[in-house]
Amino acid sequence: MRKTILAGFAVGALALSASAVQAQTGAPSAPSHTEHAAKEKSEEHADRVAAMKERDKLHADKVAEMKRRDKEHADRVAAMRTSDKEHADHRAELRTHEKQAADKRAADRKAKAPQHKV
Repeated sequence: MRKTILAGFAVGALALSASAVQAQTGAPSAPSHTEHAAKEKSEEHADRVAAMKERDKLHADKVAEMKRRDKEHADRVAAMRTSDKEHADHRAELRTHEKQAADKRAADRKAKAPQHKV
């Protein structure tokens, strides 16, 4: 028990001497346990913030890629609609020509048919 008490006094004396050195020189002799824990906590926080920023950057890159793909898809759809409209216009033009040709054939047949006078 005497050794335990003496050890306690020795630790207390070391702590007092360290704080006395710090008071005289103005510089800390060694970081305390709470300072060390605070520094570790700060470093862990900085690591978490850096990881979060990296995830945010990756997410922003994915969003930019999705937007680029959406724009490409919209451009392809617009091109298909233009092509479909051109195709429909061409088909309508062909139907018009076919109808005109049919009307002309009908008029020619009617003109060639013998006329009966009543």
